[in-house]
Amino acid sequence: MYVGNYHRYQYELIIFAWKGKQANRLIMKRRNVSDVWPIKKVPAHKMKHPTQKPEEIMEKIIYHSSEEGNIIVDFFAGSGVVGKVAKEMKRDYIGFEIDEKYTNK
Repeated sequence: MYVGNYHRYQYELIIFAWKGKQANRLIMKRRNVSDVWPIKKVPAHKMKHPTQKPEEIMEKIIYHSSEEGNIIVDFFAGSGVVGKVAKEMKRDYIGFEIDEKYTNK
């Protein structure tokens, strides 16, 4: 049984940005990485937010786009996965979330 459309994307586009030439060199240094990461999604019974991403995805993104001490900004903080991973990877973190259901937890 299918929900919605029969044909669905098997991926989710993630956009990240950096500022300055130093960051660009970091990305180029770690360039030997596939643009498709086969990572399992968070099981429904463990989700704290409807669009929660697996920690493994955030670890890869943070690793490939920053260094220890850099600031990670998440404009849609939701379940706080990015903040948790950023802290574990010794990055500073700034998160924004407008839904009070997911803030101050």
